[in-house]
Formats: sequence, C-alpha cells, structure tokens
Amino acid sequence: MEGLPFWLRDVPGLVYPTDNEPFKFHMQRFTCKIVNLMKSEGLYASQGGPIILSQ
Repeated sequence: MEGLPFWLRDVPGLVYPTDNEPFKFHMQRFTCKIVNLMKSEGLYASQGGPIILSQ
C-alpha cells in the first residue's frame, strides 16, 4: 500500500486499487482536504509557492 494514506487499511470493506466505492470515497475526501490546505497556504506556483503540480 505504498504511497497511500496509512489509515485506509482500517476502512471496513475497502479493497484497493480497484473500482471500490469506499476506496474512492475516502481518497476523494483526503485529496480534497490536502488540495484545499495547499491552496489556503498559497503553496501552488500560480500563487507564488513552490508546488508546480499535485498528482
């Protein structure tokens, strides 16, 4: 499970990396939280920060 948040292994019924609804739900929530945090801190290059691209 390299590269994924460690807490995903504790989500009941989660199977990865497949087209699994619990996986998609939790990853979308996590990704949105991180992206919004980086935006609010002005970390993207378009805001003058060091981050060019987030994956």
